[in-house]
Amino acid sequence: MSITFFQNHLLVRSEPDGIFRLSAEKGKAIGPDIKYMPEWKAFGWFRSKDRVEWDVLVKNSGEYDVFLEWSVSDEEAGKPFVLIAGRKELKNKVAKTGSWETFKSIKIGSIRLSKGRQSVIFKPASEFTEGALLDLREVKLVPLRTKALAPKSSTESEFRAAVVKKNITPSDTQYLLGYGERKSESIHDSIFHRIVAMDDGTKQFFIISTDICLFSPSEYDKVAHKLQKKHGIEPVDVWWTVTHTHSAPEVGVPGIYGTYRGERIQHKVDSDYTAMVEEKLIEGILEARKNLEPARLGVGWGFSRANINRRAIDVNGKASLGMNPDGAVDRRIGLMRIDNADGKTLALISNYAIHGTVLGGESLAISGDAPGIVSEYVEQEIGAPLLFINGAAGNIAPIYSVYPNPRSGHLGEFRVLLGDKIIEANQKIVSTTTDVLLNSGAMVVETPRKPDLGWPSDLDAYTSTKNGDKMVKLPVRFLTINNDIALWGAPVELFNEISNEIRNRSPFFYTFFFGYTNGWLGYLPTASAWSHGGYEVERVSPFTSSAEIDLTQAVLGYLEGLEKTKKPVLHSGKEN
Repeated sequence: MSITFFQNHLLVRSEPDGIFRLSAEKGKAIGPDIKYMPEWKAFGWFRSKDRVEWDVLVKNSGEYDVFLEWSVSDEEAGKPFVLIAGRKELKNKVAKTGSWETFKSIKIGSIRLSKGRQSVIFKPASEFTEGALLDLREVKLVPLRTKALAPKSSTESEFRAAVVKKNITPSDTQYLLGYGERKSESIHDSIFHRIVAMDDGTKQFFIISTDICLFSPSEYDKVAHKLQKKHGIEPVDVWWTVTHTHSAPEVGVPGIYGTYRGERIQHKVDSDYTAMVEEKLIEGILEARKNLEPARLGVGWGFSRANINRRAIDVNGKASLGMNPDGAVDRRIGLMRIDNADGKTLALISNYAIHGTVLGGESLAISGDAPGIVSEYVEQEIGAPLLFINGAAGNIAPIYSVYPNPRSGHLGEFRVLLGDKIIEANQKIVSTTTDVLLNSGAMVVETPRKPDLGWPSDLDAYTSTKNGDKMVKLPVRFLTINNDIALWGAPVELFNEISNEIRNRSPFFYTFFFGYTNGWLGYLPTASAWSHGGYEVERVSPFTSSAEIDLTQAVLGYLEGLEKTKKPVLHSGKEN
């Protein structure tokens, strides 16, 4: 047997909260086949004669919950493994994740660690001749909370949350993104980062809603790298979404938007404004993490007719931007509420599909458009920030769209059309809980790229070649909360029929799609939309007609692979 060492053997110490993070980067790979894959930060080619060891320093003996972060194809899943710490062993089997590109993190059991320096070993529990065991990213050891460590016998003290709001309204004139090239001349309403931090005792998770139109995935990668390198926050636990207002400044490099609509960006993007947006975002995340307090979580549904399908179909079957009252539309409001321990609302997170295009290209005023106006109104009414999370708005417009000014566009009326509906849905949430478990995950869906489409250099990580065909590597993120809430997000403007189908078929009662998450790669239409053509299909999509089924199968496969209880535990109010 040949033995290969792939990393320095680091001494792993516990973090301030007592957690050990046994990442692949800190481990020692031993065996003839196993390899470290830097692009995935994981050990792959993990076969029966391979193992991983970590050198661990334990200050106090005790019991630890064990969480495994791994990926594996469904065909290769099921092989047994063992985690060894001293004389203690934890055995289990490798569960499915959906694909080798899809990483999941889940509790696999508990084990006792003895005080002192020791080796922790992860390896197959039996020999096998074909395939691989798994791709291993991390083993996390979380100390069990005893009465001595946590006087409260309930889980009330474990879930914590915080919300932070940061003003990013520019002090000078800026180019506005969306429509043709134009610069702002005034400010109608301020724009913000709104940030929610959640902590279930073992994981911290951050959701950001920003009042801008879009940004390139490379901009997200830039910020996420800073958060990971300087503050230890993993990218999978940071979702940066935008409200998609077309009346806010540009942020970061043009990305694929410049490929689609290069005639709109014949100027240099303001790097100072981008730096300010990045700085305030990171400041807000750190402030939220610092301000975490005991909290409760509730969830519910609402309904609003503030939107309409915008794919107008002519007698020749050709689609154009307009209004289609007979077209598919998603009018559900997905709502989560976070209260403090005294029952006072800390924040609402509202998920609704609507383009930020009440104001059209003639308007030169900076504005959050309908999402911003609604957010400010709800905040005034309930006394807490609202994070407006846009949904599958690719073919959905506001019922008043592309007007030259706020008055002619009835912008203020969205406070009633949508704001009051969010408030009504909030009032139906009568049950909240402190018992919260957060589980985040990620996958990459590879789907064919539109032929002859150019590709920006900042997005090299988002494309590949397979069998001679160019592919789009579409990152999809997941967050499940307890057994009945599933959030999934992607950097696309998704047609609502796709989101609706996934929600209807999802095993999670509350399934919300977060659009424009962690960047923007363009529109992802339904397969049937391609025969009608139109702006979304012809001008601003990198995909082909196969993208719908590729994405739907991958997302449903992921959700169906997670463990669920028979009953949801947070039902509140009535479904609309």
